[in-house]
Amino acid sequence: MMSKQMTTQQIVQKAVQTKQPKANWKQVYAVISGMVNQNIAKILRSNNTLFLFKPTSESEVQYRVFNADPPQQYERNLQEFMTAMRVCGFTSVKEA
Repeated sequence: MMSKQMTTQQIVQKAVQTKQPKANWKQVYAVISGMVNQNIAKILRSNNTLFLFKPTSESEVQYRVFNADPPQQYERNLQEFMTAMRVCGFTSVKEA
């Protein structure tokens, strides 16, 4: 069963509070927004998981995950992301 769709802010909030409870999720969200707005990185969304990714060369991409989905759904989301990166021509996909 798929989770109720969350906003990007809600996903970042849940992900940050889960991994780093003392961190300020609003600051993290502001950094993500700045990176996307300045075309430093892009976001791919799959359900309630955000993949912030940045090509480091023509064939390599680095990414960070902001996940608010249950583990089984996250695994499917990750497979979808990896497929999308291969379709885009990246042969090396690494978590930053």
